[in-house]
Amino acid sequence: MLNLKEALRFPLQEPGARKRALIGGVLNLLPVVNLLAWGYAFRIFRAFLQREDPPLPPWEGWADLLLAGTIILLIELGYGIVPLLMVAMGLGLLVKGGTLMWIGLVVIIIGMLGGLTVGFFLPMGLARYALVGRIEAAFQPQTLWTQINKNLGDYVAAFLLCLLCLLITGLLLAIPYLGLPLWLFISFYLMLAFAKLFGEACSRATQPG
Repeated sequence: MLNLKEALRFPLQEPGARKRALIGGVLNLLPVVNLLAWGYAFRIFRAFLQREDPPLPPWEGWADLLLAGTIILLIELGYGIVPLLMVAMGLGLLVKGGTLMWIGLVVIIIGMLGGLTVGFFLPMGLARYALVGRIEAAFQPQTLWTQINKNLGDYVAAFLLCLLCLLITGLLLAIPYLGLPLWLFISFYLMLAFAKLFGEACSRATQPG
């Protein structure tokens, strides 16, 4: 069973973990450099996927972290490009007013729903990439759904908890000037927590039998 409390405690419970989480939070503030933070979170995700129970690892193997972060970015773009384009197109129609405004609103809603749908498959897509070692393994919907369905309850719970945390922390963006940096900093902490949560859920889903 998934344990959100345990996952949220994970990034801070080991000796030295707070310092390592702090480093990741700072790195996540900087464009391009934040790929290192993504690669670090993916390293943890892969460890839990392989049924290890690691403490936060030291910050080392920077080239590997950057490569992993870049691959994650490519996979996320592959998942999100169509919904993002739909939302952007809808916003363009929205400002024109009249009938086009209503069409734009519909396109935005469809784009957002599409983003949620593909986002649901993303963690398992990352798990498939981690296990197989090929990017195309992250884009096989039938295989992804078959494996998700093996542990559907835990996977859906992790996904909904992730959405809830993102919605709550998203309120920080309303704070003038400091909102975005605070959100980016805290987002790294959540990445670590959900690397554990999704790693465990996907591990149970991808085990043979």
